[in-house]
Amino acid sequence: MDDNAGWVFITGIYLESGAVAPRSAVMDRLASYPNFASYARQAEALLSIMDQCRPWLTCACAGQLTKAAYRHNDAIAQQVEFYSYRVLPDQVRAFADRCEAGDMEAIAAFVLACAVHALGAISPLMQGEQVDAVEHLEQYRVYLETIWTVCGCGVLEGLSLDWAEVDACLRLSDLAGDASSQAWFKVTGHFGELERRRLESSDTRDAAIRRKALELVGAGTRLHNLSSKLRAWQKKETGQALSKPAMNAILKKFNLHC
Repeated sequence: MDDNAGWVFITGIYLESGAVAPRSAVMDRLASYPNFASYARQAEALLSIMDQCRPWLTCACAGQLTKAAYRHNDAIAQQVEFYSYRVLPDQVRAFADRCEAGDMEAIAAFVLACAVHALGAISPLMQGEQVDAVEHLEQYRVYLETIWTVCGCGVLEGLSLDWAEVDACLRLSDLAGDASSQAWFKVTGHFGELERRRLESSDTRDAAIRRKALELVGAGTRLHNLSSKLRAWQKKETGQALSKPAMNAILKKFNLHC
């Protein structure tokens, strides 16, 4: 993610006690990206998660906690996966030089860090960079799935949270789950668009083969020689020819195969 809406800017306004409407400030910056509108729902979902984290990040070492959770996000996630959700707060505190913070503060720092990483995953898409949209949306979903599992399952693993903290975690889990589902529909939409383009390309190719086949037949080519001549023509025109069975299948579709 570039400095236009990067880690320092986002955490700066979300952790600054006197900051007013941090969501609006981030959205204003993101809106400057040329392709922002296509991913506005994904960005808004992440900011909703950050908004829920902010009230819990008021301790003196909140910045230290979130910085550690951001820089060591993968390592913390791996430790949680290998051991249990119970180790999450201690892992965040350990990477933050054992700063004194409660479990919920450590969890909120980790969730905020995950959300910023997710925003970084879709930032190139919003900026209109020529990257694989599906790959970046899947990265986005990985961070959301981490939030969903940590906040959903973590509260059931014996963490020392009071009822308000449990409620906040479950709310974060719901937000992350909903955002992940939205992103999945967007991913399948991309796959659908790719499939549509593939089919359109196939239709164009098949129509060109049909035209050439009729031209060859009109010039006296026998049907049993048509496939080989078409493959030679396609190789010359495009540099690559269909296999014989594939070409025969197209000719059969147009009743041009004996």
